[in-house]
Amino acid sequence: MITADLFDPASVMVNWTGGFQWGFMKPIIGKRTFGWIACGTINAKNRMGGYVGAQGFIVFIDPAGTLTAAMQSEWWSTCDEGPMVPLQPELHALAPGAPVGGPIVGVAEELAKLADLRDKGIITAEEFQAQKAKLLAR
Repeated sequence: MITADLFDPASVMVNWTGGFQWGFMKPIIGKRTFGWIACGTINAKNRMGGYVGAQGFIVFIDPAGTLTAAMQSEWWSTCDEGPMVPLQPELHALAPGAPVGGPIVGVAEELAKLADLRDKGIITAEEFQAQKAKLLAR
């Protein structure tokens, strides 16, 4: 996703600055969209073979399960404010240059489903927190 536009995708260095948390992303002009968001930086080589410098990116999953990955400069998000949460094990498992997705999407989808059940009153807030802890501990 993000690496597709890079000159040398094989040189990518990814640094996750925070794990998935409930938050929002907002285009420069438009409304906020809430969902699961994780933040990080990406650095890769340019045409001259030198690294261009770390740039922020976000990975966002809305409640419908749609995955968006974008450079941070294009969006205002929860990454811009507040404390970051610890990295989930799934983020540690991603090797630099690995495509964003896989197990992270599965966990985020499960969390979105649990949040929906909580919001509908089918499960309690305590049950939601317990299930969330189990998912994030995987």
